[in-house]
Amino acid sequence: MKVLITLNKMNTGRVQLSCIKSTNEGGGVGTAYTLPPFNPNAMAEVEAILGNMGVDDAIIAATVSQIRQAGLGGVVKVQDRDVPDDILRENGFSL
Repeated sequence: MKVLITLNKMNTGRVQLSCIKSTNEGGGVGTAYTLPPFNPNAMAEVEAILGNMGVDDAIIAATVSQIRQAGLGGVVKVQDRDVPDDILRENGFSL
């Protein structure tokens, strides 16, 4: 099922990885899943999770660069992808 993947920079500077899984074929309605915020120095973990979800390395690099430059409260859209539920669970998302 298609998920929208985003990175959110919290007001503490930590980065949160979020997915919204569409529950409507037309999009717009969905269920959100988030991982606990990552320390800004632990972006390698975020990159690894995105890679496990099938996101291309070039997109990962561009997105990580954008979120590092974003101000507090910034949101960067990573990609819309078809990600199976088992991959989401394996990477720590509670479904």
